[in-house]
Amino acid sequence: MVLDSEPERQFDEVAQRASAALGVPFVMVNLLDEDRDWFKARVGLPVCEGSAQKSMCNIFFETRDDVVLVADTLLDERFADHPLVNGNPKIRFYLAARLASSGHTIGTLCAYDTEPKNLTPEQTDILKTLASEVVQLLVARKIASSARL
Repeated sequence: MVLDSEPERQFDEVAQRASAALGVPFVMVNLLDEDRDWFKARVGLPVCEGSAQKSMCNIFFETRDDVVLVADTLLDERFADHPLVNGNPKIRFYLAARLASSGHTIGTLCAYDTEPKNLTPEQTDILKTLASEVVQLLVARKIASSARL
């Protein structure tokens, strides 16, 4: 089981690489269940989970897109009234890539900032590549835990 598991270096390194490549202070490898938005890895956040109902990553249950990029959340009707945009931490930039397993969304690799920002297509591609790496790590973790049974 991945939820509530201890931090793992490989996931932490992916989050750190995403933060550096995108120039953002906040990155999460998050897994969503009915109640929680749980962070397997994080950069810049003191907490390790949030409410699933408040998660900006819920957008992935409403779209077929594999990546959501919002340069300025105040100008995007999907997020302009969101409590994480209007209240703390006042998210202004949001980029996330879907994490999927067996065709189901299980979470995202997401990055955000408190300032609007524009990225190059190459930077967006970096996040997609890192998200694929996270999925591979999750699959390898599942295979390894099954082998121990």
